[in-house]
Amino acid sequence: MAVGVGRLRILVLSGAIVALLLAALATVLSPAPVVAQESNLDPVETSTPTPEPTPQPTPEPTPE
Repeated sequence: MAVGVGRLRILVLSGAIVALLLAALATVLSPAPVVAQESNLDPVETSTPTPEPTPQPTPEPTPE
């Protein structure tokens, strides 16, 4: 089975194109990666600290 240089080049290029298309298709159809969710169980892991509540001023007693 003698294959000419031009025919061999076409076979190699078409094979590469098919391989790239299959890789792109596999990438599109693959499931999305699972992203770890932040949990509130460990307070050290939180990115922003919860602010302390500001103390409210106590009202002055009115003289009777």
